[in-house]
Amino acid sequence: MRISIVLVFLFLLCSTISFASDKDSLDVYLKKGGAAFANNDYPKSLEFFHKALEFDSLNVNALHNLGVLYSMKQDHHMSLGYLRMAVAQDSTDPDIFNSLGITYSNLSDTSKAIDAYRRALAMDQNNLNYLHNLGSILTASGNHKEARKYLEKMMALDSTDSEAHFLMGNIMLAKKDYAGAEKYFDIAVEREPEKARFLYFQGLAKDRLKKRDEAEKIYLHALQLHPDYFEAHQRLGVLYVIRQQYPEALEQFKEALRIKPDDIDTKVFLGAVYMYNNMPEEAEGIYDSLVVINPDAAQRMLELIGTPED
Repeated sequence: MRISIVLVFLFLLCSTISFASDKDSLDVYLKKGGAAFANNDYPKSLEFFHKALEFDSLNVNALHNLGVLYSMKQDHHMSLGYLRMAVAQDSTDPDIFNSLGITYSNLSDTSKAIDAYRRALAMDQNNLNYLHNLGSILTASGNHKEARKYLEKMMALDSTDSEAHFLMGNIMLAKKDYAGAEKYFDIAVEREPEKARFLYFQGLAKDRLKKRDEAEKIYLHALQLHPDYFEAHQRLGVLYVIRQQYPEALEQFKEALRIKPDDIDTKVFLGAVYMYNNMPEEAEGIYDSLVVINPDAAQRMLELIGTPED
């Protein structure tokens, strides 16, 4: 009897030690995963969080972090799987819903992304990151009325938030309120003057307002910061055509086509600009290629040759 009691005690002691050991190992791997993530060592972080799941396959911390890491690796389907498991374990963490929104957005599932962002924001209504993500996707999807509500709240919470002003500028631009867009883009650029994306849209608003000298300088600044900014090259080329600076326009459209060799609009503009520069053979080459791949674009090129873009 005494031997049996001793054996039972030893079994319970070993089980307790084993459980404690597993718990310690889980915590160690979670901490290592977090530290690697903080140090931007994402492969190691991925490895450690996978190790953590070997000790607890439903650990929310590990599942959520793996979802984020796979999203960063552009493996969005894998990310979605881990984030769905995470939210199944804990539906009260707004960060998980925010991460889920990001992944759905990357998968072009706008409706589910909006729903996930809304759920995150419902749990933390003043979170600037959640407000930005929801405001941004609503702006991109054309739901400007609802987007403005969140962006205005962002600016009320933090009047220095350049991204909120930038997104508001985009809404104004879509409404063809170019003066309103200019105002918001000016503020965004004032706060982050070295962000090429802000500069391009600031230039675009001024361009639409026919402030073309200002627009030219801004486009050029954006291109200094980001030499392969396709849209800036293309729009600057159009500006030069309007001002009949055809050699400068040719340079911009050549650069745009270098960046996106298959872009039809750029080929149309380039073909027309070759003619403006008295280069008929080059223009004919572009035209002949367009006739084969896109006859409507070839016709558009002929129209541009007759009437330069305004």
